[in-house]
Amino acid sequence: MAKLVQQLVEAVRRFVYQILFPLLLAIFGEIRWSPPQWFRRVADAVRRGATKSLAWLSASRARSAVRFWASVSALVLVIGASLYAWHWYRNLPEPHYIEASVIEPPPTLLESDEETGAVAAPIVTSPPTASSFVVPPGRPDWRRHRRFGHTSAVGVAPAPLPDAAQGAVAANVPR
Repeated sequence: MAKLVQQLVEAVRRFVYQILFPLLLAIFGEIRWSPPQWFRRVADAVRRGATKSLAWLSASRARSAVRFWASVSALVLVIGASLYAWHWYRNLPEPHYIEASVIEPPPTLLESDEETGAVAAPIVTSPPTASSFVVPPGRPDWRRHRRFGHTSAVGVAPAPLPDAAQGAVAANVPR
């Protein structure tokens, strides 16, 4: 098996040096490139950091093999959990969006009172339309001091509109 691998590597090397390189040289010509100074500095810094990291890892493994392998296992676990979380997030279902349109009412015209000179909006005397009110099923009630609540009931028909909705302006607020 080792001999077969050596023969394969030798055949690839011969192909690259005897056929591919001369072909590329004939097509593109001779290319000479020298990297800029900043690239050399970055490459040297990366090389120094990798060397120091490998030395630190070797020393750490030599000091306490159990602690080293526990740290490596925890790191692999964190990376795996992060990849799974990313996969989970990318495959979340599409949220359901609700579209609503609201018709903005026109501004209320203010009228002035000739006797007092006060300016106020006119009192609406026409009864509102049925679509003006949303009455949930259940029983409305006053829960606490000046606080209106609603006792919901499943399957109960909506309560009739209150007297205030029929055109009369009246509200009994307990104090």
